[in-house]
Amino acid sequence: MLKQVEAGQLVQDLKMNVLQAIQYIIRSWDEISADTIQNCWNHTEILPNTFFLDDISSENLFRLI
Repeated sequence: MLKQVEAGQLVQDLKMNVLQAIQYIIRSWDEISADTIQNCWNHTEILPNTFFLDDISSENLFRLI
């Protein structure tokens, strides 16, 4: 679809069915890493500050307590 727009075709003239839209969404979602999603949520600053236990070594965990 992007190629068609870049070739000069009007966006209004392009059609996409629901299945195609879902396939684009799935493909796009698969290209995004978990780190990217986590960073986006962190930048919103709407979530409380939390530590992810997977990211904390056992030595550092005792320093937090």
